[in-house]
Amino acid sequence: MAKPWDLRVTVDTVGHDSCRVRLRRLTPDGSHAHLQVRAGPLTVYVLDPAALTDLASAWAAAQVRAAPLLPIQLPVAAIRHGPGAAYPIAEVVVEGRQRWNIRPPQNGQPHLLVTAGWMSVRVHDRVALDSQVRAWAEAAAFGGRVFGRRRTPSFDHLLEQAQIAAVREAAARDDRRADRNVGRDR
Repeated sequence: MAKPWDLRVTVDTVGHDSCRVRLRRLTPDGSHAHLQVRAGPLTVYVLDPAALTDLASAWAAAQVRAAPLLPIQLPVAAIRHGPGAAYPIAEVVVEGRQRWNIRPPQNGQPHLLVTAGWMSVRVHDRVALDSQVRAWAEAAAFGGRVFGRRRTPSFDHLLEQAQIAAVREAAARDDRRADRNVGRDR
């Protein structure tokens, strides 16, 4: 068996990007359907509902935890095209559960970092975040038709769960601060 490669994909997003979600079928009889989710230079082939739920959950959490911390839109310099142009793209295939993490902007890191599996997306402004979130909201809606509604939660449900988790995290932080202050007062 060949040794797997340790590959990592990192994509930077700034400003508005187009997004598209398409149903793909591997066989003429329609079996093995999956989703193709494209947001800007990143195309993700989602093979099952677990991967779709995890990635959509990551973007729902990113929307809840980082949207207020990002600038609305970064000024982007006009690109001068010479005789030709080249644009990098990345394609990723995901299947099964995907570990994900959100790192909101903070000191020394001006961008939002969304990591899922070995794929990282650095989001530099709120317009770019909206493009990514729109793609994954469409994918979650489309996923109900492809994988079955019972197997794919709605994006609204994922946003609600992310908001509940954010409130719980904030309450836990406040409790820890209060516990430290109580010890000093004695």
